[in-house]
Amino acid sequence: MRASMITLLVAIGLLLAQPAPGDIYDPEPNKLGIYFDLEFEGWYPCASATVGTMVTAYIILTNPTFGTLHRWEAAIRSTDGLLLSTSESIEGGGVNTSGSTLEFVVSYDAPIATEPVTVLATVQLFFIDLSASCLILTGVSNPSLPEDLPLVWPEVENPTVIQTTELYSNGVVASLWYCGGLPESPPDHCGQVVGVVKQNWGTLKSTYR
Repeated sequence: MRASMITLLVAIGLLLAQPAPGDIYDPEPNKLGIYFDLEFEGWYPCASATVGTMVTAYIILTNPTFGTLHRWEAAIRSTDGLLLSTSESIEGGGVNTSGSTLEFVVSYDAPIATEPVTVLATVQLFFIDLSASCLILTGVSNPSLPEDLPLVWPEVENPTVIQTTELYSNGVVASLWYCGGLPESPPDHCGQVVGVVKQNWGTLKSTYR
């Protein structure tokens, strides 16, 4: 009886620890993050992916305090290992002129209206390197401002740094597999940022030759 009660209490505790749908996205204003689920079916920044599979990721602007968006810049990078992407799709009719599926220099013919949860892009990640599980969002290789963080343009001539969500205090915003158990310090536990590699199916095939 005692063992059953303990089991019940543990189960209740685990249930209460799960974020409610309204708590899934970063509650703070003006944040940019990477998420893996748009259907309220899981803890969005964690994919629990299997090596060798494709993973659909979403770049999402949450709780913006500005009503329109003219442009934005950001890059998806891993803190270690090889991160690949096969394709990207820009929402709202935007055009990515970066030439990469992991870097985004996006503009719109007309500014898009923002919402509390604004999906900016859908990215197909090819998860082939377990050490590339920890993901961060940074500025692009040739940013419009000398900043390391992503940029947004609430007004045409007003580029602004936007903070990223924090899955961990070391700057990791999302994880493809086991990025859990990271200590809160030192901040660079995941190591240094590696360069983004632009890939297509031909180069992906050559990876295995």
